[in-house]
Amino acid sequence: MLFGDREDTRAVFYAVWNKHENNEPLEPMEQSILAIIEAHPEYHAYLNNPEKFQDKEFSAEQGETNPFMHFGIHLAIADQVRLDNPKGMKKIYQDYLKKFNDSHTADHKIMEVLIGHLWDMMQTNTAFDEASYMQTLKQMAIYPPHSKMRD
Repeated sequence: MLFGDREDTRAVFYAVWNKHENNEPLEPMEQSILAIIEAHPEYHAYLNNPEKFQDKEFSAEQGETNPFMHFGIHLAIADQVRLDNPKGMKKIYQDYLKKFNDSHTADHKIMEVLIGHLWDMMQTNTAFDEASYMQTLKQMAIYPPHSKMRD
């Protein structure tokens, strides 16, 4: 799911949070966004202070997590599952739900893989390797997190 530039993307999250705080009705997509926001109370302070954080640069090098990017990746994973794109994503997600017994944990485990593959893509200046992404997800769904993965 793409909203546009950074300012537009953040504005979506601020608007949903504001509607929630004012008990205003939410559209179905906004309800999905709110569910992700509510699962992350550690980021509510950012949403409560848009004037302070609208333009904030978050630095991974300084150990900062960008809450807006985090929310966006949750939405991207939800879209992958909903659309079954890449093909097989719905099945993999069901496997993760069985393995971790919690949708939020399943999302975060998938997120770790997705971010790793995006990082590799950026470092090597290559296209996203969907087959490798899906293979890694499948392996993690089968094997315990600390076991050696086998071919």
